[in-house]
Amino acid sequence: MKILSVNNTGRSHTYDNKPCDDAVYISEQKDVICVCDGVSNAPFGGIGAHHLAFRVGERISKLRDKHFFETESAERIRICICEMINDVLNELCNKYNTGNKEDFASTFLALIKTDNHICILHAGDGAVFGNANTSQEIGVTLISGPDNSPDGRVYSAGYPDQRSRMRVLRLNPSDYKAIMLCTDGFSDPYLDFSYQSFDTVQLAEAFKLNDNDALQHYVSNYHIRQANVSDDISCVIYKINDNKAPTPSTCKYSDVGNNAVKSKDSSALKTEDKKVPEPKKESDSHSSSIPINKSKAGKLTVNISKAVIAIIIAVAALAAGITGTAIAGEKIKALSAVNQAQEEEISAISEICKDLSARLSKLEENDKESTDSGKSSSKDDTDNKSSSNTDDDSEGIENTP
Repeated sequence: MKILSVNNTGRSHTYDNKPCDDAVYISEQKDVICVCDGVSNAPFGGIGAHHLAFRVGERISKLRDKHFFETESAERIRICICEMINDVLNELCNKYNTGNKEDFASTFLALIKTDNHICILHAGDGAVFGNANTSQEIGVTLISGPDNSPDGRVYSAGYPDQRSRMRVLRLNPSDYKAIMLCTDGFSDPYLDFSYQSFDTVQLAEAFKLNDNDALQHYVSNYHIRQANVSDDISCVIYKINDNKAPTPSTCKYSDVGNNAVKSKDSSALKTEDKKVPEPKKESDSHSSSIPINKSKAGKLTVNISKAVIAIIIAVAALAAGITGTAIAGEKIKALSAVNQAQEEEISAISEICKDLSARLSKLEENDKESTDSGKSSSKDDTDNKSSSNTDDDSEGIENTP
C-alpha cells in the first residue's frame, strides 16, 4: 500500500494572493483519507474545507471499530458522517459569528480502509476514479462522478438534503490496483461537460506515477494552464495492488519450492558421499618379498584412515583454539572413531603379525647368510691383495742396483 498526494494553489488564487481552498487529510495509519474543496462563491469556503477534511478525518480515524463502515447500512453511515459535518459547521458559525452554514460550504470526499472493504463517501463535485486490477493496460473506471444541480450548483457537504444525497460506496480492495480521490481542479480536464465520458488514456498515465515528485511534475505539465482562471488542484492516489502478480519463474514461494527440491536431492547425494570408496590398488615395491592378504590389508587401510582422519580433526580443533563443549565433542568423536577402528583392526592385525613375524625371521636369516658370505669374500680379497703386494715388493728389491 502506497499513497501519493498533491495539493496545489490555482493560478487565479496565486495572482489574487488567496490561499488554497482545497484541503487534504491523511491519517497516520494511512487508513483514512479526506479531500475537500471550498465552494468558490462561499465567503469562507476554504476555511470550511480545511476544518471538514481534518476534523472529520480525525474523528473517523479515532473510531475504535471501523467495521461500522463494513456492516452498517448506507443510511446509518450517512447519518453518522452528516452529524460530524454539521457539528464542525455549527462550531465554525459560532466562531465567526455567522448563522449560515453555507458560508463554509465545501465538498467532501473520503476513503476509509477496513479489514475487508474500502468505503467511499462523496458529497459535491470532484470525482473518484479507480484503476481496475486486471491484466489490461488501461483499466480506468469512474467510481463516482460530480454531484451538481442542473444549473451547475454544487450540492455541498452542508447542503440540507445531504443525508439523502451523500454517496456511500463499498469496494473490494482486490478489484483495484489503485483508487484516486480528486477535486474538480484535477478531474475536470478529463471529463466532458455532460460527465458521460472521460479521458481514460491520460488518467492511466497518472495512475502509473510512483512518487509525489512525479505526480507534482505531471500536474505542472498537464493541469496548470496559462489562463488566470485555473482552479486549485488536489489529488490523492491510494495504491493497493499496484504490482503485477508474480510469475512462477520469479515467484518467491516458487523459488523456495525449487530450493526445497534441490535440498532433498543434495541430501541424497550427501548420503552417497558418506560411503567410503574402495582404496586404489597400488604396486608395492616389497610385495614380491612379503606377500600379504590384500583384502585384509584393504580393510586395515580403511580403518586406519578413519582413525587417522578422526585424530587429525581433533588435533585441528585443538590447534584452532576451539573451547568448551565443541572441543569435548570433537575429542569424543575422535576417540569413538579410534576405538571402533581398533576393534576392527585387532583381528586383522593379529593374523598379519604372525605372517609378518615368519617373513621377518626369514629375512633375518637371509641377511645373516648374505653378511657371512660378504665377510668371507672380503677375507679372500685381502689375502690375495697382500700376496700381490709382496710379489711387487720383492721385484722392486731385486731390481734395485
